[in-house]
Amino acid sequence: MPWPGAPKTSPTSPSNKASNWPGIPKSQQSPAINPPSMRAVPALNENSTMGDVAHSMKVAFDGLTVHEQAFANLPAQVKAQAAAAATEVIQNISSQITSGVTAFNSTTGAILFFPNLSFVNNQLGNPLYLTQTSDAGQKIIAGDSSPVTVTLNPNITPPWFTFIGNDSSATVSLTTDSGATINGLSSIYPGGSVMVYYDGATFWSEGVAIATDSSLGVVQPDGVTITVDSSGILHVPHAAGANFADSEVPTGLINSLNVTFTLAHAPVPPLSLDLYLNGLFQAQTHDYTLAVSTITMALAPNSGATLYANYRY
Repeated sequence: MPWPGAPKTSPTSPSNKASNWPGIPKSQQSPAINPPSMRAVPALNENSTMGDVAHSMKVAFDGLTVHEQAFANLPAQVKAQAAAAATEVIQNISSQITSGVTAFNSTTGAILFFPNLSFVNNQLGNPLYLTQTSDAGQKIIAGDSSPVTVTLNPNITPPWFTFIGNDSSATVSLTTDSGATINGLSSIYPGGSVMVYYDGATFWSEGVAIATDSSLGVVQPDGVTITVDSSGILHVPHAAGANFADSEVPTGLINSLNVTFTLAHAPVPPLSLDLYLNGLFQAQTHDYTLAVSTITMALAPNSGATLYANYRY
């Protein structure tokens, strides 16, 4: 019995070849396409039974419906997997607020955020100030016409740091309550500043020491103990009790024979003596020797030569 829809031609007609059957997979046609969801099927003709047709179709198209269903469900599955992964990542990141500092924890470690970083706390005119948790990361401007005290609060939870600047004409002193110590600068002179770090036990105060006298630090001329002349040269008066002799001419004959000369004072210390012969510096122990205030030259200066000395006494 012919299968439904078969062409009405004779069995011997060339059009009865299996390759001309309308339902034959294109994988058996030329050129071959070989779609992955189709398989090679046996040749059919008008004498094939319905069972043959069913078997051939099953061989050719088996699993196609399953693939189509999988492709149709794929977007929903991808979306569900992405949502699950995102939820897991969010659950693995915790956030907490501790004394004004928010910490975000991840596999790379803690990242600290100081909400008031770059803010300014202006305390000018306040003679007493106690630092706060909110000062973390910001600058405190302190100072007044009279001395000011800034107390570093040890009850602040670390990590904590701040900048303190003295924008006044008086000194700002740093202190702390019992239970903590200050390591570093504890005085901020006018125009100076410090960075203060707190580790829970010690306040580490670092900055540039600006001095108003000849002590160590960056010198700030005050017009009294330290001055700057019109040429920009800094002058620091000598220590109490010290005197200077400049361009002193030692007594003694300059006649190409005499080697002994006397100073008006004994240089203190002896190496403070700078001796010049005809403008050339003379080295002690090489060009001359010094005994209290007496100079003995290694060679007698020639007649007409000039000899002068600079020294402290």
